[in-house]
Amino acid sequence: MKGALNTTAELAESQIALAILPVGATEQHGPHLPLATDSLEAEAVACGVAERLNGFLLPTLPYGNSQAHAGFRGTVSLSPTTLLAVVKELALDLISQAFRRVVVLNMHGGNLILRPAVREINQSTDEGRAIVVQPYSLAASELAEIFPNYGDEVHAGGFEASMMMVIAPQAIEGGADDAVPDASPEAFDYLPMRRMSPSGVWGRPSQASRERGERALTAMVEKTAAHVTQAFLRIEDSLHVDDP
Repeated sequence: MKGALNTTAELAESQIALAILPVGATEQHGPHLPLATDSLEAEAVACGVAERLNGFLLPTLPYGNSQAHAGFRGTVSLSPTTLLAVVKELALDLISQAFRRVVVLNMHGGNLILRPAVREINQSTDEGRAIVVQPYSLAASELAEIFPNYGDEVHAGGFEASMMMVIAPQAIEGGADDAVPDASPEAFDYLPMRRMSPSGVWGRPSQASRERGERALTAMVEKTAAHVTQAFLRIEDSLHVDDP
C-alpha cells in the first residue's frame, strides 16, 4: 500500500500498525536545486521504506527549522518549539488510531528538535512508540563509498544534486560551483550559511550523477528499513521484560 493514497476504508480494514511521517524543509539549496529539496528527498526515502515494511505513508511535512539559512529569499522556517508541537500532536493522533509504531523520518539536518520531540511522545503514552531516523546518517558508510568527498557534502552539493537527478530532474536549474567552506558543520551553531557560503552551497555539485543518486537512494532505503525493524523489536523486547 502507498499510505498517502489510502482511503479511510482501506486503512480501517487493514492491520497496518506502522506509520511513517517524512519531515523535510523549505529552504535555499543554491542556485540549482529547488527549495523543496529536503522534502522531496524525505518523501522518496520514506516511500521506499513504506513499501518494504508495508507502512502507512503520511504526506511529507514540508517545513522544518531552517534558521541557519535565513537571509535567502524563499526559505521559511518553523521555530523548534512549533516543530516539536506539530510532530508530537501528529504522532499521538496516529497512536490513538492504533498505529503502534510511528517513524519520524528526517532529511534535514537543522531539525535537531525531533529527537526531544520523540522523547516527549514516548513519555506521553503507553499505547505505542515513536522513533526518529535520519537515512543519510544510517547509510553514512555506504554514502562515503559512493561520493569521493562525502565529508564535504553538507548542503546542496554532489550528494543532494545526485538525489534530485533521480527524484525530480525537471526541478534542477542549471548547475552551481563547488564550494567547501573552511569550517566544520558545527559552525551552523553560531554562523548563518550566507556568511560561510554566499551561494548557499557546501559541497561539490560537480561530482553529481544520476547513477550516484540511484545508489544513494537505494542505500538509504535499505539501511533505514532495516534499522526501523530492529529498533522496534528492541523496544518491544524491553517493554516485555518481566518484573523481578
